[in-house]
Amino acid sequence: MPAPPCRIPPPRPTAGRYAEGLTVPHVTIENMRHSFATSYLHAGGGVEDLSRILGHSDINTTYRRYVRPNVEDLRRGMDAVL
Repeated sequence: MPAPPCRIPPPRPTAGRYAEGLTVPHVTIENMRHSFATSYLHAGGGVEDLSRILGHSDINTTYRRYVRPNVEDLRRGMDAVL
């Protein structure tokens, strides 16, 4: 006996109903990409690897957009010199 046809229920607008009244910031794919890249670097990932992950043809693009020394990085550098 053949299996009964699979019935997929129509989509329901539940997400919109749950989001009503909430203040949710608008997030773009660029926001998510930048957030990932920044988190990757703060977690100790290398710039060269990140450049490959992001598909940059020039590593300088990665440096310009994502590499920002924070205060702790600057302090460690100064402590190493002094």
